[in-house]
Amino acid sequence: MSAPKLRPFLDCSTSHISPDTADALEQEANGIEATMNASPVMAGPHGYFVHVSGLSFTPTPDDLKAVLDFAKAQGADYVLFDSEAPEIEGLPTYEWEEG
Repeated sequence: MSAPKLRPFLDCSTSHISPDTADALEQEANGIEATMNASPVMAGPHGYFVHVSGLSFTPTPDDLKAVLDFAKAQGADYVLFDSEAPEIEGLPTYEWEEG
């Protein structure tokens, strides 16, 4: 038996995506694809877990594309967008209203 494959993820602040993009991720996570276990997005209380290659957005929002491209360049298979994760130098940030 071979060893299980470990897949790396990028821990990334949700400030690197706009609120509109977060809404789109939320819709993707809760859409029909999610009920069929095929969605590349999972939503949680503090953000999103996203597969870097599996999104169906056409076109992919620029803010999300920048993070996914960065993650791929770092060798990550997934991005964990977390409201408590640190910001990544060099990636744009977006203002979120407190709520």
